Amino acid sequence: MGDAAPSAKQARVDALLARELRWPCDKSAVEMIALEEDCRLEAYRDIAGVWTCGWGETDGVSPGARWTQDHADARLLQSLHQWAEGVRRAIGDAPANANQFAAMLCLAYNIGLNGFAGSTVCRLHKAGDYAGAARAFTLWNKVRDPNYQLRISPALTERRKREAARYREPVQEPGQC
Repeated sequence: MGDAAPSAKQARVDALLARELRWPCDKSAVEMIALEEDCRLEAYRDIAGVWTCGWGETDGVSPGARWTQDHADARLLQSLHQWAEGVRRAIGDAPANANQFAAMLCLAYNIGLNGFAGSTVCRLHKAGDYAGAARAFTLWNKVRDPNYQLRISPALTERRKREAARYREPVQEPGQC
């Protein structure tokens, strides 16, 4: 029996990665973010109630927005350049292997650069406490409900587990991002 056909989400991600785009990071980091965010071409409210479109973009998105796939991909590329530079700035001279960088970039893409720069993940990574940094991903599993109370999100809890696992995953070839 052959392999099962890829899911619709995986097919969208595969199409994105097949494009000749100049990513600011390893393609596996792009894949991780794209799989976490998925791509929707019509504006929707995310789990925190924020208007979102494309590959998890929120900046300038309003109800009724409709994007083309090309526009969504271009916005992701533009955002990742900004986010990758922001993560590099936040961690300063602290080394990061490709998997650590991918996980931190995925977290920053979701919580914002200011959130990441002030996070325990960033602080512990910069201090060289990689085990502590990996554990700290789980601190970012809450959303504000309509009454502005923080509540645990099962979806974010699972996402943070995947990010922490990626952060801890050894790289096959030495190198830094």
